[in-house]
Formats: sequence, C-alpha cells, structure tokens
Amino acid sequence: MSDSIARNNQIYNATTGIVVSESSNNLIYDNTIEAVTSEGILLFNPSEPPYDGLAEGNLVYNNIITNSEDGISAARSNDNILENNMFSNIQSSEYKLSGDSSIIIRGQQFDNASMAAEGSATRNIVEIVDSGTIEVTEINDQGISENNFYNTDNEPIRKRLSNDNNIIVNS
Repeated sequence: MSDSIARNNQIYNATTGIVVSESSNNLIYDNTIEAVTSEGILLFNPSEPPYDGLAEGNLVYNNIITNSEDGISAARSNDNILENNMFSNIQSSEYKLSGDSSIIIRGQQFDNASMAAEGSATRNIVEIVDSGTIEVTEINDQGISENNFYNTDNEPIRKRLSNDNNIIVNS
C-alpha cells in the first residue's frame, strides 16, 4: 500500500507505535505515541526480497513521541523525510538507523537529540536541512567527542553513522 495517511492516532503501551513497511509516499502526522517498548515510528523494509514495495519517500511530521525506547527508526529504508517531531523521555535514541538507511530531517528543533546506528551497516546517512544553526557533537568509538556548528538553512549537513559512532544534535 502506498499514498496512505496515518494521522490523529493516540497510541499507548505498545511494542511499536506505527510501522510503515514496504510502502512509499505515505503521510504520518499529528500522532501521539507514548510508552512504547521499542520505537515510536518504524520505517522498514525486510532483509530479504521479494518486496511488495519500498519504505521510501514517506513524510513523518508533527508527531509527539514520549516515554519510549527509541523515537523514529529506519531499517533498510531510504529518503524518508522527518519534520517537526517532538520527543521527550526517550531512553535510547531519538533517531536510529540500521541496514544502510537514510533519513532527511528538516524544520526540526533539537534538544540533545541522539542519532545512532545499529548493526553492522556502514552506509546509514542522516541529512539535516532547514533547521537553523545546530551544534553537532560527534562521539567516536574511543569515546572522544568533537563539537561543530552548522547553519542548515544555508547548507545541508550529511553525516554517515556506523555502529561505532553516534551524534548528539542541539539547536
């Protein structure tokens, strides 16, 4: 299924809040997701073909995810746009990528937002655009951090995440 809408849902105490699997060009917005034990929103393609479609080109915006393990996860999916989502009390990562996924984050305010990779994939890409000036703290596999500032209104920032590193982003 493609071109669907998931909006105005209130999801509480589930394993995963909303799953988009093998489906493109969907709108996921104005949902409240609380107390999920895995991720609030999962954009997902199975590890083995055949596929019924691909989880790509989805727009996920204006969602509230609280008291959950992870906020939004992308697994083997690409070019999904995440915009103006709010997170609070996320135990692991606001954004988690695996299986060589890519996400585009735009129009977002960040408050110590963790972006991490899971598994052995090395081509997980986070692109941040139109989110003003941000501070990115990169933590390498030795635990050493480096801070840099970027104006994402002037130029997008792209970061590759692997299992050995993660980044923390602040507005």
